[in-house]
Amino acid sequence: MSKIITIAGVMSLVERGVVSLNDDMRILVPELGALQILRGFTDNGKPILEDNELPITLRWDSLSSPFPMKAEHGVAATNTW
Repeated sequence: MSKIITIAGVMSLVERGVVSLNDDMRILVPELGALQILRGFTDNGKPILEDNELPITLRWDSLSSPFPMKAEHGVAATNTW
């Protein structure tokens, strides 16, 4: 239920012109800028993480998830941006 309320609130802000679907949300929510992308694992099992340098927007490329993912090297945690 909280997702529906959040989406309704955000879309209300979009309709009023406060934010755009294409705005980089890292500016409004700095914690998003600190998130890293999982690219795989080392032979020792340690995660290979890298900083996300691309914008995080409200525009979804997929109806199933706000974070479009594709499998790469057997790890399904790589975004498609």
